[in-house]
Amino acid sequence: MGRPALGNPAQLDFIGKLAAASRALPVLTICLARPELFDVDADWGGGRKARVEDVEPLDYNEMLAVAAERIALQGGDVAFTAEDLVDRADGNPQVVQLLAQSAAAGGALPASVTQLYEAALDRLSADERSMVESAAVYGRRFPAAPVGAVAEVSDPLAVLDRLRERNVLEVAGDRGYRFTQTVFMQTAYRTMSKRTRITRHSALADWVAEHRDALHTDTVALVASHRKRAFDLLEEIEGSPAERTALRAMAADAALESLLAMQLRGDPGLPDAVERLLDVAPPGDARHFEVAHAGWFLRNKVEPKRWIGWLDRLDIALEADPTWQIIRRAPRDLAAVRSGDVSFDHVRAEAVEILGRLDGTDGVDPLAIDIVSNVLAHSEADLGNLAACHRTCVAGIARAQRDGRTYNERMWRNFDIQAAYAGLTPLAEVIADARKLQDMVSGQRQLWRTTTAVLAGALAGAGDFDEARSLWEQVVAAHAEEPPAERAFDLQHYPHLLLAEGRPQDSARYLSERAAEVELPSFAASLLGSAARDAIFAGDLAFAVECCRKLVMVELPSTMAFLEDVNEAFMVAVQCALRGDRVGALHQIELSARVDRPEESPVSAAYMHAMIAIVEQLLGDEAASRAAADRARAALTAKGATALVPQVDTWVANADKLRAIAA
Repeated sequence: MGRPALGNPAQLDFIGKLAAASRALPVLTICLARPELFDVDADWGGGRKARVEDVEPLDYNEMLAVAAERIALQGGDVAFTAEDLVDRADGNPQVVQLLAQSAAAGGALPASVTQLYEAALDRLSADERSMVESAAVYGRRFPAAPVGAVAEVSDPLAVLDRLRERNVLEVAGDRGYRFTQTVFMQTAYRTMSKRTRITRHSALADWVAEHRDALHTDTVALVASHRKRAFDLLEEIEGSPAERTALRAMAADAALESLLAMQLRGDPGLPDAVERLLDVAPPGDARHFEVAHAGWFLRNKVEPKRWIGWLDRLDIALEADPTWQIIRRAPRDLAAVRSGDVSFDHVRAEAVEILGRLDGTDGVDPLAIDIVSNVLAHSEADLGNLAACHRTCVAGIARAQRDGRTYNERMWRNFDIQAAYAGLTPLAEVIADARKLQDMVSGQRQLWRTTTAVLAGALAGAGDFDEARSLWEQVVAAHAEEPPAERAFDLQHYPHLLLAEGRPQDSARYLSERAAEVELPSFAASLLGSAARDAIFAGDLAFAVECCRKLVMVELPSTMAFLEDVNEAFMVAVQCALRGDRVGALHQIELSARVDRPEESPVSAAYMHAMIAIVEQLLGDEAASRAAADRARAALTAKGATALVPQVDTWVANADKLRAIAA
C-alpha cells in the first residue's frame, strides 16, 4: 500500500468489509496508517488487540545512514556532513533528501523547511516546474493527460519520469501520479501568482470539459470546482468587470450542471453543491430557483440553521425578482410549522393562495410553481388529505415531463407512491408502480430506499413475505451509514410486515424504538401512537400505556398539541371501555380520525373498525364487535391487504388479554 495516511470513513469502512469478506480466502491484508487512526476509530480492524506493529521514527544513527546515502547519491562535492543534514532535518527523512540535493547545488542550507521546498522548486527545469505547478492546481493525486496538457510540455511522460527520479512524484495506479509530499504540492501552488493559478484552473476545466470520457472520475464536479476556484481568485485580485462576468457565468453553469447531476444520483455532497451555486450565481439570476428547489428537498438533510441561511441568501439575491417575492413565504412555512408559529391548515391555505397568484403572473419560472406545489402536497398529506395530495403529485409529474426535468419527475413519483400506499390505491397497483419506480430511481440512493421500503410494505400486506423480507434487508443495509433520525422515515414501514406476519407486539416495540431516534416532534408522536395501537392489538395494555406516557413527554408546538390527543385516543378508548363508558370510548375512536381519515385510507379505516370491535368486545356487545370486525376485513380486502385480513380476528380476540391485565 501507499504511504501511511488516514483514510476517510468510507475508505476505512470499505477496507474493513473487504477484509471481512475475504476472511476465508488465503489473503493477507496489510494496512499502513498513522497512530491517530485509533483516535478516530479505536475499534477499526480489531483495534489495538489486532496485530499492530507500531513503526517508530528513525533513530539518530539510522538518520545518519540515510543522510550519508543521500550525499553519496548526489555525485559531487557536498560541503556539509551527514550530521549537518540530520541536525537540520528534525527527524524527517524526506527533508534529509532535499537538504542533500540543496547542498549539492552549492550555497548555504535553507534556513527553514519552507525555504527548503522553495529551493527544491527552483532547482527544477522549466518543463518540470510547469508540470509540478499544473499538477498542484489539479490536486495531490492526478492523471497525466490533463496536467500534461495544461503544463504545455513537449513530452509529458518523460518529464513525469524525471520528477519520479527526483522523488517529487510517485505512481498512484490507473496511470495516475501523486506528490510524495503534500507540502511540496502546497509550496508549488502557493508560489504561483494568482493570475497564473486562474489561468491554470480555467485551462484544466476546459480540458476536462472537452475530454470527459478520458477520466475515471466525476468530471462534472471537477469542472465546477476548478471554475469556481478560478472565479474566486479573480475576485481576490479584482479582475476586470468583463473578465469577472465571463468567469462567473462559466462557474455558475458548471455549478448548476454539477448540482443537477448530484441530485440524480443522490450524492451526499449535494448541500455543498447548493452552496457552490449560491456563491457564484449573479444576483437576480434565474439559477437561484434551482437552489431554492434543491434546498427544499434537503430540508431534512441539513441543520435547520443552514437551511434557513440558504433562504436568507436567496432573499438577498432575488430581492428584485417578482416571482420570488410571491413564493418566498412558502418554504419558510415549513420551519414555522415546526416551531409552532403556524398550523398545517395555514400552510395549505397559503400555498393555494400563492399558486393562484402565480397562475395570473407572466414569466413565472416553472421551478417556482414546483416549490409551492411541493409545500401544498406535504401539507395535504400531513392533514390526511391523501386524494388531494395525489392530485397535486399527478400535476407535478406532468409538469416535470413537459419541462424535461427527470429528477423532479422522480421526486413527484416517489411522493405519490407513498400517498398511494397509504391511500385508496389497491396494493396490487402500488406494487406494480413501485417496481417501475425502483428501476427508474436505481441510481438515486435516497429515492431508491424510500421506494423499496414502500414496495416491501405493500408486498407484506399482499402476503408475499419472502420478497418483502429480502427487500427489507436491502433497505436496512442501504441505511447502515445513515443517522438514526433520517432512516426512521423509511423504516417506519417495517411494522407493516410484522403486523401482516401476526406479530403486533414486535411491531409496537419496533415503532417505540424508532420514535426515540427521531428529532421531529410530530413524527415521534405519530410513531408512539402507532406503537400504542399495535400494543392494543397484541393485548398488551401496559405497553400501550407506556407508549402514551412517552407521547406526553414529546414537546409538541402549540399548533400541534392536538396530536397528543389523536395519538393516545385508541389507548384512552380501551380504558373507557374497561370502565363501561361506551360513549367515551367511541368518542375517542372518532377523535383518532382527525388525522388518519378512514375515507382517505382503507388501512386507517380498518384499524379504526378493528378498534371499535375490540371496544365492543370489552363492553360485551359481541354482535356489534362482529359487525365492526367485518367492516375492518372489508376495508383491508378493498385495499388488497389480504395478509392483514385474518389478523383482525386475532386482534379482537386479544381483548380478553386487555380485560385480564386491567383486572
